[in-house]
Amino acid sequence: MILANATIYTADPVRPFGVAMAVRGGRVLHVGTYDSVKEFRGKHTYERNLSGNVVLPGFIDSHVHLIDGGLQLARVPLRGVKSKDVFISRVKEAVRGFVELCCSFS
Repeated sequence: MILANATIYTADPVRPFGVAMAVRGGRVLHVGTYDSVKEFRGKHTYERNLSGNVVLPGFIDSHVHLIDGGLQLARVPLRGVKSKDVFISRVKEAVRGFVELCCSFS
C-alpha cells in the first residue's frame, strides 16, 4: 500500500516528516517523498491519496491498574471445574505460578 499526499510524522529527529509512505504486510517499508516510495509499488499495490491529512505512529495504551492487576494475578481460574481433583490441581498451579512470580523479583 502507498499512502501519498500526506503529512506523515515519523518521530525520527533526522527526518521528522514525510509526504508518502510504503507499507507491506503491516510494516512500514519507507517514508519520504512520493518519488522515493514509488519503487515499492507493484502490480497489485493499493494507493491512497490522503489529501494532506496527518498520519501519526500508532499509540498503544497497554497499562495495568496496580490493585486490579495484582488481584487478577491472585485469581484462580475455576470456571468449568467439575471435580475436586481438578479444583485442587488448579489451586496448586495458581499457587506455584504466584510463588514463581513473587520470588522472581528478588
